[in-house]
Amino acid sequence: MLKRTVLFLFSMLIIAGMFLVIKPAEVQACSCAPPFPVSVELERKTAIFSGKAISVVQPEQKRVMSSADPVTITFEVTTVWKGELGRQAVVYTAVSGESCGFTGFVEGKEYIVFAYDSQDRLQTGRCEKTMLLSAAAEELKELGPGYPPQELPAPMAAEPTNGPGGSGKQLSPAEAAGIKQEAAIVKQEGPQSMPVRAILVVAVAACVAILTMLVYRRGRRLKRK
Repeated sequence: MLKRTVLFLFSMLIIAGMFLVIKPAEVQACSCAPPFPVSVELERKTAIFSGKAISVVQPEQKRVMSSADPVTITFEVTTVWKGELGRQAVVYTAVSGESCGFTGFVEGKEYIVFAYDSQDRLQTGRCEKTMLLSAAAEELKELGPGYPPQELPAPMAAEPTNGPGGSGKQLSPAEAAGIKQEAAIVKQEGPQSMPVRAILVVAVAACVAILTMLVYRRGRRLKRK
């Protein structure tokens, strides 16, 4: 009986050790079709422009988060190739690449954005030709000179909670930046779940303790005999 118990616990230690050592591969739910030529994108997309990201607002931290929660990016538009855009444009993308979101937006950097209309707002993602402007030499050559943005009122950025359960309140870029800071504070102060690896470490420690106890008892019995 003791041998079986020891063998079982030893097997559990090996399995737990494998989980601790082997890093599981990340699963990507987003699958992109081959990219279309720029000439085709000019027909398909609602807006194509270049500009600097002046505000990148992450979705509000909630108890239940989705990889499709929207990130709100406000751009200072410099050149337009399609669409009627003012000097500022607001574009949305999913927060995670698993939902085909473009996760490379950084405040202060310039991009070329290929956006489509969805629910009356511009959206983009990792499957579009959106990229850093410095990496878009070929696309810029095919697009040509473009035209400057129009003198239009600054767009209103939707609150990051405009998804399921959101209020739909419209915010200016300055207010959106404030929400970004508040969301960062919530993220830091929110409850932290125990990582799986930490649970496995506790399980391994428990198995070691049980094995040590069994071996100790076995040794005492042998001494008595």
